Order: sequence, then C-alpha cells, then structure tokens
Amino acid sequence: LVVGQASGYVTLYKLSGDTIEEVWTKRVIEGVVAEFTSPFPQPSGKILLNSTRPCIYLMDLRGDVIWERRLDTTVRSAAFSPREDYAAVITRNSLCILDLDGGGGIARLTVNPAPNS
Repeated sequence: LVVGQASGYVTLYKLSGDTIEEVWTKRVIEGVVAEFTSPFPQPSGKILLNSTRPCIYLMDLRGDVIWERRLDTTVRSAAFSPREDYAAVITRNSLCILDLDGGGGIARLTVNPAPNS
C-alpha cells in the first residue's frame, strides 16, 4: 500500500494478514504528493504519482524515482497500460501517452477543455 503525504513524502506499507507494517518513508519530490494511479503498486513494482506541480513520476518499490516528466498543467488522472509498457496521463489540456522506459512521449493529443471547467 502506497500513501502520499504532505511535503513530498511517500510511505510504503506492507499488508500482512490483519497487520500493516511500514516498509519505508521517503521524501520523493518537492511539493505535496497529490495522488497515485492506484494505492497498490503494479505487479512489476512500478508506482505512478503526481504532485501539486505539473509533473508525473515513476517510482520503484525502493522509493527511488525512476523518472520525472514535466507536463503542460497538473495531472488530473493517470493509468498504466495492461502490459505496463506505457502510461496514459490526462492533464487539463491534453492526453499524453508516455513510455515507461524513460518517460518519453509516444503521443500527445491536445484537448479543448469543456466550457467553465
């Protein structure tokens, strides 16, 4: 279980039966960790997170940031592909498909926000 905290801290917990054990807490980024695509890491151990900054981060189970990708605006939503080879990231203005091997952009679609959004 992965939990984001204020001031850029992230904590990984291990669930064992009816107990929860803290594995580590690390300051990963500047700013506030806003959310994760899932509170549970992917089977490969990959974790996507974003902050109040317009960035998306890929981390591993050791809490190391594999890469950071700056985007046009803050991230609204993100998800792994079924094979975990790319991530779809939605911002206010775009849909970005990012390669998980380095965070490079595969494709980007600019969208017009709905009126009054």
